[in-house]
Amino acid sequence: MGSIFKAKSMPILILIVLSTLAIAFSVIFYFKKRNHALKNAHRNLVGYYLESIEHHRVTYSNRESGLNEYSFITYNLKEALLEQSIV
Repeated sequence: MGSIFKAKSMPILILIVLSTLAIAFSVIFYFKKRNHALKNAHRNLVGYYLESIEHHRVTYSNRESGLNEYSFITYNLKEALLEQSIV
C-alpha cells in the first residue's frame, strides 16, 4: 500500500512542524520575558513599600517619644491660668 505520507508532502509537513515549533518558542520566549519584567516591577514596588513602612515607623516612634516627654498637665495648667482678655 504505501506510507501515510507521500514523498511530495514531506517538505510541507516539515515546514508545518518547523513553523509550529518556531511559533511555540516565540510565545514561550515572549511570556518568559514578560514574566521577568513583571517580577522586577513587583520587586521594586515591594522595596518601595518596605522603605515607606520603615520611614513611617521611625516617624511614629519619634512622635510617640515626643508625646511621652510632654507633660500635658503642666503645660495645660500654665495656659489655663493665663489672663485672658475679655472679648
